[in-house]
Amino acid sequence: LGELFANLERSGFLMLNATPVLHPQRKPALEARYWSRFLDCLLNRIAQNASRRITLVLWGQIAKLLATLPASAGYDQIICEHPYNLSFIGNPDMQRLLSTLRMLQQPGTPRSTV
Repeated sequence: LGELFANLERSGFLMLNATPVLHPQRKPALEARYWSRFLDCLLNRIAQNASRRITLVLWGQIAKLLATLPASAGYDQIICEHPYNLSFIGNPDMQRLLSTLRMLQQPGTPRSTV
């Protein structure tokens, strides 16, 4: 996962956790509700200042909740299971995205021209 996230950051991804702080006495889904207003404002601000269309990549059940925020309507969205789930590997949306970013090849592997 560390290598995946590093590659995504090099490709221009801004990585943001839907629940930036986990409180030991609350479940993450509950904790996420406390951050939703902040994240909605942040997404609004990013969209206002973006020079091109941005895609939200929402990984996991908690991140999927961000799709319901009003500001999310201004973004393209890819909703997928979290990368720590093995099913992430076979998800066609993720394969398409990572293929487009040329992240499905090992470094040094020649690129196919077909």
